[in-house]
Amino acid sequence: MRMAISLVWGGPSRPASRTRRVRATSALCVLTMALLRPSFADAQEHTVEKLVAIAIERAPELRAARAAIAVAGAQVTQAGLRPNPMVIADQAWPTDDMTSTMVGVEWPLNLFRRPARIEAARR
Repeated sequence: MRMAISLVWGGPSRPASRTRRVRATSALCVLTMALLRPSFADAQEHTVEKLVAIAIERAPELRAARAAIAVAGAQVTQAGLRPNPMVIADQAWPTDDMTSTMVGVEWPLNLFRRPARIEAARR
């Protein structure tokens, strides 16, 4: 919900005094808080269990811990994946009448490093 409130002071066009600006700002803050404050009936709809669940969901420390757990799980998944194959192509012209072309596929096996990588990611 978006609400726009503007206060227009009548009278001669002279700079407003500091007191008048403070009063206008205070009135605007009070009016905004009164309009945006949940009503008493809305506050009664929440049970203790629901309020505790909301507090646990919004707690910054718990959000950071959940994010760290998700990162650790992703690191274990990444450590368990096999490396991608690579295609290598090279062409050279050492002289005008001779051309050398090389095409290759490289597929790392990582037979002995993978279990150690997974174990390191789980720690």
